[in-house]
Amino acid sequence: MKQTTTSPCTPDILALWAHLAQAEGVRRVYLFGAGKHTDWFLNLIHNQPGPAIVGILDDHALDGQTKNGLPVLCPETADRSSCDAIVFSTDTFQAVFRKRCRTVFGDTILLVDLYQPTPQHSASSPVIAAGIAAGNETTVAICIHKRTKHLAELAQSLANQKEAPPFEVLCVLNDSPAEVVSAARAAMTKCLGKVRFVEEPHAGLSHARNRAIEECHVPWLVFLDDDAIPREHWLATLVSEAVRVGAMAAGGRTILRWDFERPEWFKPNYDHWLSIADFGPVTRPLVGKEFVVGANVIYHTMLFRDGLRFDTRLGRTGEDLISDEETVLNNAIRRAGYNIYYVGEAIVDHIVAPDRVNPQWLTKRAFAQGRSYRLRYEVDSNSADIKAETERRLSLFWSSLSTF
Repeated sequence: MKQTTTSPCTPDILALWAHLAQAEGVRRVYLFGAGKHTDWFLNLIHNQPGPAIVGILDDHALDGQTKNGLPVLCPETADRSSCDAIVFSTDTFQAVFRKRCRTVFGDTILLVDLYQPTPQHSASSPVIAAGIAAGNETTVAICIHKRTKHLAELAQSLANQKEAPPFEVLCVLNDSPAEVVSAARAAMTKCLGKVRFVEEPHAGLSHARNRAIEECHVPWLVFLDDDAIPREHWLATLVSEAVRVGAMAAGGRTILRWDFERPEWFKPNYDHWLSIADFGPVTRPLVGKEFVVGANVIYHTMLFRDGLRFDTRLGRTGEDLISDEETVLNNAIRRAGYNIYYVGEAIVDHIVAPDRVNPQWLTKRAFAQGRSYRLRYEVDSNSADIKAETERRLSLFWSSLSTF
């Protein structure tokens, strides 16, 4: 671990440390890590207001070892009942420490990252967002390939956002022909005025989203589809709820909008093929096989600082309907110890395209999903649920054929 002698984050760290003591129930903590960073940190907080440190956790602790009078313990031997939270004493290995803590202590213990003051916790735990509450600037990224039909309405809905945090609109033009580039610029700037455009020459939605990650220089990155129309408090709700619950990733409520009469044969169990996420008007962690959709999703950009990206072997490319790039990314986020949250009051209306409401398109989409599962298995060996999910979806698809 590198030695830390000073830090531009020192005032924030001291503010967070003091805030911990004020948060309900956080009175005693373990530090995780017994290296040079802990020496620096203990010196930093000496005589500063904050919680009591009851011990130091370290995987290489020796019998009877102490540091500054504090016992140094292996995580497995620590008394879970003697602390309210675990503070990562590292500026380098947060993801490793987080995963280790979740393995040993489970999902209920409050974890605090000094350099990312948005700890992972359950909805009932104290909310400690001292550092992030003021950092709510947001980039709303819209990836555009060839569709421009709904951009004017989308731009107007963004211009009409109420109580939203400071945000910019970033349009990633992905292998778009010149006429699409021209139409997109005209539609978006008419209502919004200032819009940032970048061109990503590598075809594919994952390439476009990764370009958005590279172009985003503020705390929050939101992805919004070019045919998803946000309601007026959408962005304010999505960001504020993510901050409130300490989420690093969350998806809003995505509802299908039918601008034409829905055919009787198009049953509700087909809706998932059209990208819908509707678990009611609540904010909570996703459980089981629940998922968010890329039409309406927010990520804290700290997630991407170590190279996490969308896998470019997955995701739509032109007319190819390969998907699951979001699933692989979100699985990686969960393995790092974070929950994915659902924000039910952050609503977008996802416009249903008429050319997708026919047996031919549904068959093509289902076939592409099967290919997606195969690719996902190859790129994400931790996707142990793929076989069961494949069987479930195939069963739904074959049973639906009888209605055509």
